[in-house]
Amino acid sequence: MINQRIDASTDQTQLLVQLLLGSGMLTRDEMSEFRTIAQDLRLPLSQTLSNSGRFSKETLEKCSDAMNRIQSKQISLDLAIRALRVAVQKKLPFNEAIESAKSLHRTTLTVVSAANELTSLLMDVRILTQEQLGQLLKSQSGSALMIGQQMVLENIISIEALLQALHALVLIRSGGLSKPNAIDGLKYAYENRVSIEQALFELDTFVQPDAKELRIGELYFFAGLISLDQYVECLEIEMFKKKEFGQILVERGLTRQETLASALEFLSAVANNLLKPHEAAELLVAAGRNMRPAYALIAECQRARQAEPNCKLGDLLVDASVCKREAIEQIIVGNPDSAVKVGSKLLKSGLISEKILYSALRLQTCLRLGYLSRAKSLEILSYCMQNNVSLDQSLREKQVNVPSRMQWQWI
Repeated sequence: MINQRIDASTDQTQLLVQLLLGSGMLTRDEMSEFRTIAQDLRLPLSQTLSNSGRFSKETLEKCSDAMNRIQSKQISLDLAIRALRVAVQKKLPFNEAIESAKSLHRTTLTVVSAANELTSLLMDVRILTQEQLGQLLKSQSGSALMIGQQMVLENIISIEALLQALHALVLIRSGGLSKPNAIDGLKYAYENRVSIEQALFELDTFVQPDAKELRIGELYFFAGLISLDQYVECLEIEMFKKKEFGQILVERGLTRQETLASALEFLSAVANNLLKPHEAAELLVAAGRNMRPAYALIAECQRARQAEPNCKLGDLLVDASVCKREAIEQIIVGNPDSAVKVGSKLLKSGLISEKILYSALRLQTCLRLGYLSRAKSLEILSYCMQNNVSLDQSLREKQVNVPSRMQWQWI
């Protein structure tokens, strides 16, 4: 067992946690539950994990092997994480998984310093201190991890905050967002647990993202084939090492080459209006599960498609039980086509709150652009209304990963 093979010191327990989280064997919520159980039972976390029955004997041995190799400086933490993913995915012994992970990896001449524009931005927002950066510089030298991933694994920053920082950097790099506005937006997003787009909107500094097309990483995350941690990990590598996202997924043991090929076909179908984004996500899951050709799944989806959904804001509000149709019809004289104008009239009338209006407008955009079905849009809007929660919170709790930048095309 893990606790019998290693000394359960704080450093080694932290290393074990980093391996389990980094490889995706446990989610952060699951790790939090194990920490609570360990505290309640007054047991070491390593012993709690090994006694849980969650992991097979072989998996525990692979983790132990990985830790020993890291501590003896035979491999880096980054390689250990990638090898564990491959070992679990392909059911390989750990030493073979290391070689497989190495063979998948393509070296790049791009050198990424830990003191880069990401850490500079986080220090300006005061999420990261100079002292913490100094400690990261020491620990990162042997880990080979990207600095953002290192910060997350060492609990310096949450994965959500890192994602918003990366999104802010994209806007800064495009020239659409000034650094001062990015800093203010990130502070607001961090304090209120909202997206950078939501923060900039509320601060009246919103910038419309340039690209409108669905991206490969977004498709995998949208389909639930990679976790938030894995999506952000790959996004950081893409941004700083200038590698293609699909290549990164393969290198890090997060997808097979065949699945990636299908994903690229589905993206092409979305770009050519043959599929809606939510259909592409559903088909990507089916392609991995059934190993059916992408073209056959696309054709089948097109044959089964129903009529275009009704995207009118008033109808969405009525069907989600936010408002009664009679009340809406009395307020919207002339039935204006503009959703923003309709929303403004409803807001001024006191019929809906500002929070529900903006949630409805964002969901209407997702529906119109094909990121959500009408049924899913109504389900989420009803959830927002019934539980008095924001759309961001509702999407988190419903585990719906619509790209945040696609929710603001109505502005």
